[in-house]
Amino acid sequence: MSVPIAFKLSGPHDNDVIILSADMTLEDVQRTAYEAIRDRIPQVYFDEFGGDMEKLGEVWVEWTTTNQSFPVSTTITESNVAAVIKLLELRRGVDVLKGSLPTVPE
Repeated sequence: MSVPIAFKLSGPHDNDVIILSADMTLEDVQRTAYEAIRDRIPQVYFDEFGGDMEKLGEVWVEWTTTNQSFPVSTTITESNVAAVIKLLELRRGVDVLKGSLPTVPE
């Protein structure tokens, strides 16, 4: 089973739709989201790293709901990635996956 989800990078304001599947690891999610927007990231950002990157830093879901007992957002981790993707499948809603570019190494 797989689910399409709107993806938004928290840096440059670009949107895309990516497909997540229940067998994905956290790294798969980070890489899939990153590949969707990679060509729209300014070169100057890569220059700060002294090279290219392969995946996003943190990724999280911002849930679209009015249910007060439901969280506003959920950070995706190795331990919850399958459960979050399953919940996205069940909701079939307008939830949004967001991600941040990795921080510049010191």
